[in-house]
Amino acid sequence: MNRLISQRTIAAIGALLIASVHAASTCPFDTGGSDALNDGLVLTRYALGITGAPLVASTRYASLDPLQVKANIQCVGCALDINGDGVVDAVDTTIIARHLAGFQGASLTAGLALGSGTRPDAASVTSFLANGCAVGGAINAFVQNGNSFGAPAVLGTNDNQPVTVKTNQSTIKLLVDPANGDDGLRISYATRGNGPGSDISPNTVNGSRANSVAAGTVGATIAGGGTHITVGGDVPNQNNGNYGTIGGGYGNTIASSGYDGTISGGIYNSVSGVDAVVGGGTSNTAGAGLGSQSQTVAGGNQNVASGNFSTVPGGLNNTAAGSYSFAAGRRAKADHQGSFVWGDSTNADVLSTGNDQFVIRATGGIRLPGAGKNEPGNATNQSGTNMFTHVVPSSGPCFGTAIGGLNSRTAIDHPLTNDNPNAILVVTPNGSNGSVGQNVYVDPVAVYYATNAAGGSCTAGRWMIYSISKTTAMTAGQLFNVFVINP
Repeated sequence: MNRLISQRTIAAIGALLIASVHAASTCPFDTGGSDALNDGLVLTRYALGITGAPLVASTRYASLDPLQVKANIQCVGCALDINGDGVVDAVDTTIIARHLAGFQGASLTAGLALGSGTRPDAASVTSFLANGCAVGGAINAFVQNGNSFGAPAVLGTNDNQPVTVKTNQSTIKLLVDPANGDDGLRISYATRGNGPGSDISPNTVNGSRANSVAAGTVGATIAGGGTHITVGGDVPNQNNGNYGTIGGGYGNTIASSGYDGTISGGIYNSVSGVDAVVGGGTSNTAGAGLGSQSQTVAGGNQNVASGNFSTVPGGLNNTAAGSYSFAAGRRAKADHQGSFVWGDSTNADVLSTGNDQFVIRATGGIRLPGAGKNEPGNATNQSGTNMFTHVVPSSGPCFGTAIGGLNSRTAIDHPLTNDNPNAILVVTPNGSNGSVGQNVYVDPVAVYYATNAAGGSCTAGRWMIYSISKTTAMTAGQLFNVFVINP
C-alpha cells in the first residue's frame, strides 16, 4: 500500500490528532469533525512512518509541534490498530477508510494481509469495529455470521428505548438451531396485488423449519409447532390462507380458500372455509372449500363442519353438513339445514332426515331432571321447576259440583301454569305412596284450564287434573307427575 492509495482511500478521522479522549463505545475516527485532507493525510503519513515536520506539512496542523501530534496519535493508537498486530500501518488505515465509506463484513478486509495479530480475520475485525474499537476483554458486539461470547448474550437496550430490527422487503430470521436447520422465527415481507388496494402484510412463521406459508399469501401466521422427523420426513404446519392463523401442533393445514381461518392447535386438522375455526383435537375439518364460510369444530376427533355457519363442539366422527346445523356426541350426522343432532356413545350413525329437526339418540332413555313437590297451600312444598310432583292438598280435592257424588278434581298451583292457558301439560298418576288401594289414584286422568271459579279451591286461572271416568274419588296426599312445556 503506497501513500497515494492510502490518501485516496482514507475517510474522515475526526479530531483525534488534537484530542486523546474518546467514548468507550465509539471508535476515535467515528466521533465526527474530521476530514480526509487533514486528519486522513496526517494519519496516513504516520502509518507510513513519516515523522517530524513532514508529518503535518501542508495541513491545518502545520503550526503544531510534530512530536505532540505524533504523541496524540499514539495515545489512541491501540484503537487504530484494527488487526491487532501492535502497529498502525496501511492495513489499518485502509480498513478504517473502507469502514467509513460503508463497507461491511468480508469486504472490509478483502485483499489485505491481516497478519497474525489478535484480529486476523474479517469476523474479528468486524466485531472490533462494531464494539467501538474497545481494547481488551470480550468483544460484545453482534457481528455478521455470528460470534462466540462465552456467556449468555443479550440483544436489547437498558434505557427504556425500543429496539428495531429492519430489513428492506425481505425476511428477518431468529434461528435457534442454524447448524441443523432453520428452526425459529421468520418474518417475511408479503404483498398481494398491485397499486391502490393491494395488500401488504408480513407473514410470520415460527417453530419447525418444515413450517411454511405459500407464496402470494399475506398476513399469515404460524405461531409454532410443526416437527422435523429425522426418519420418516417432516410433519409441518402449512398456512396458505390470507390472514390465517395456526397456533401450534403439527400436520395442520389452512387452504388458500381459508381466508381468515384459524387452527388453534392439535394435529392433522384442516380449514378451508372463510372465517372457519378448528380449536384443536385430531383430524378435524372446518369448511368445504371455496365459497364456504364460518364453520366451527371446537375439538374432538374426525369431526367435520362443512355447512355454512355449522358447528361441531367435539366428540367423535360427527358431521354438521347442513347450513346452521349442529352435531355432537358420537357419529351424529346433521345433514340438513338447521338440524340439531346428538348421538350417545353407540357406535352407529344417527341422522337428520329433514330441515330444522331436533334429533336425539339416547339408548339409556331421556331424562329431564326436575325438583321436588308442589302442594297448593303448603309453602314448604312449592317446586318452581318444569317437572314436579303435584300433591293433592290436605284439604282434599277441590269439589265444585261433585260429579256422581265424587270429588274427582284437583287444582295445580304452580308459577309456570297459573294464569297460563297456553301451557302444555303431561300428567300421570304417581304410585310412590304405595300399591293400588293404598292412596294411589287409579282412574285415567286428563287436564283442562279453568277459566271460571268452580267453588272450593277450584279457582279461575288454574289447570285442573280430573278423572275421566269419574268412578273414584281423589283423596288428600295422592300424587301426580306433571311435566310443563311453555311454548
